[in-house]
Amino acid sequence: MPGWWPAESGYEVLVGALLIQQSRWQQVERSLVRLRAETGLQPHAIASAPEGALAEWIRPSGFNRQKAVRLRALSHWWSQSGGEDGLGDVATPQLRDALLAQPGIGPETADAILLYAFGRPVFVVDAYLKRLLARTGLGAAATGTDLGSQCLKACGETAACSRKAHAQVVVHAQSYCRKQPVCLPCPLAGVCAYAGSSMAASR
Repeated sequence: MPGWWPAESGYEVLVGALLIQQSRWQQVERSLVRLRAETGLQPHAIASAPEGALAEWIRPSGFNRQKAVRLRALSHWWSQSGGEDGLGDVATPQLRDALLAQPGIGPETADAILLYAFGRPVFVVDAYLKRLLARTGLGAAATGTDLGSQCLKACGETAACSRKAHAQVVVHAQSYCRKQPVCLPCPLAGVCAYAGSSMAASR
């Protein structure tokens, strides 16, 4: 599948978006390799896989028993809904509601699926974005859905720009704006409230 998210299909985005919760992409990749070997990464095969076996296949992603239950349910829903083609005809607000109704799918995960699996014009409001905007002071007045709407507006309401901007936020947060930030070489240091604060100076 073209784009920043490393996946070959909408269903693979769905699986990856669930497995990445409280995990790292390197661990998710290991789980995807095992799932592909055992099931061909087919939703019907994963939906019907024994729960214990599925939990073992996705063990590298952590919380594997909980995620196995959720992945089976999600895969069943995907298949029953007609997969990527069937769900692709559903309007974005209704599709988001349907995703949120699935176990283990919260707003951030739902929006990631909408953006990367279906190319819908939404903006993913994740911990990286919140941390970056909180530290720079650029997003002090916006939270939650307001923040997503403002970021999407800044992207011209397009999925292509939203994907690019989200990717840049993730890369920046992983490189500089970490939990323990690396302020000195950060390209945003000149406009960042945190970088110029006494808190940063004392580190």
